[in-house]
Amino acid sequence: MVMEKLSTAESVVLRPLELASSGKYRCEVSAEAPSFQTVTNHSSMLTVAPPDEGPRISGGQDRYKPGDTVNVNCTSGRSKPAVQLAWYINGEQVNSSYLRGPYTDYVGREGLMVTTLGLKFEAGSQHFRTPGSGANQQHRNKLDRDMKLKCVATLGTVYWKSKEQSALAHRPRLATGLPSPAVDDGLAGGDEQDADSRADPVHGKRDAHTNSA
Repeated sequence: MVMEKLSTAESVVLRPLELASSGKYRCEVSAEAPSFQTVTNHSSMLTVAPPDEGPRISGGQDRYKPGDTVNVNCTSGRSKPAVQLAWYINGEQVNSSYLRGPYTDYVGREGLMVTTLGLKFEAGSQHFRTPGSGANQQHRNKLDRDMKLKCVATLGTVYWKSKEQSALAHRPRLATGLPSPAVDDGLAGGDEQDADSRADPVHGKRDAHTNSA
């Protein structure tokens, strides 16, 4: 809806802004008599509805060993347009051959979209690393090696959130009669972290200003 009291000859104010507000807006300037020459220009506006929640990881296990198949999914919250998803293993973006999808489903009357990106690969020794020092390190055995899987969801420059999950590597059993090191499995598969958005999301209820040519 155009707010006439707030709009001027140079700009127009829309309130409230809705998903249906997306489209092409045109400005027209006409000269006075006798020429009545008219000049027009237009600009497109896209209304963005970012997800209300961060991405979710499903299908992971607490522990893997080399040769096991890692098969997990990352699912975004509802948005319009669809978010972009990316997978990282130990901080490095994965090879595209590991990816399955993305797949997009439409939900609700407004046509919001939920995106799922799968990650499937055979775990190898190169996918596990020795945990560094930190607050969580004191709860883990020094022989533990882990694999950190992170999914990042982005929507242009207005939305950035991530979800991280870690799994430990299976250690080979020691020979009979040898003492076993103490093991604390408290963080085996529950080491999940959320990252905050890096930019303020643009919600569908904000004002929009469309400038004339």
